Amino acid sequence: MSYTPIYTYKHQYSQLAAGSLTMWAEVPSDGSKPSADAYKPLNGLIQTPQWSFSSAQDDDTVVADVAKEYRPGIYEGAESSIEFYEYLDDKDQADFIKLAQAGGNYCYLKTQYSNGVVNEAKFAILGTEEAAKGQEDKISMTVNLKMSGKFTRTNPTAGA
Repeated sequence: MSYTPIYTYKHQYSQLAAGSLTMWAEVPSDGSKPSADAYKPLNGLIQTPQWSFSSAQDDDTVVADVAKEYRPGIYEGAESSIEFYEYLDDKDQADFIKLAQAGGNYCYLKTQYSNGVVNEAKFAILGTEEAAKGQEDKISMTVNLKMSGKFTRTNPTAGA
């Protein structure tokens, strides 16, 4: 696992969620998972993605049962969004915005927390929005997402 030193970034790029760093990568043309060096920082993050999935319940009751029985069904990732301040001089962020606004794309997101835990997943990009702001406000963008599959969680200190 590649550990990114998250405290080397400029103060203007500080992240929420106790000093986390969220990075993004395009899905490789062969559909595989991106390499560790393909990830780029998504600076100015105001809201991190929701790392969540759940399964539907499938009825597993048979005639002989005296009560309903259930088993977990297929997992489904959560709908989520990320919001970030736009930095006009940030090429990595500009590339992410271009990918998001092109429509019909997927991306990988990876959030590394200050304790070293890393969450990673593939997301379908559902759309973008720029909020109406006053003249004194910073420009921010929201990208709406849907987790595709399940996310992986890696804890480097526990080995898994």
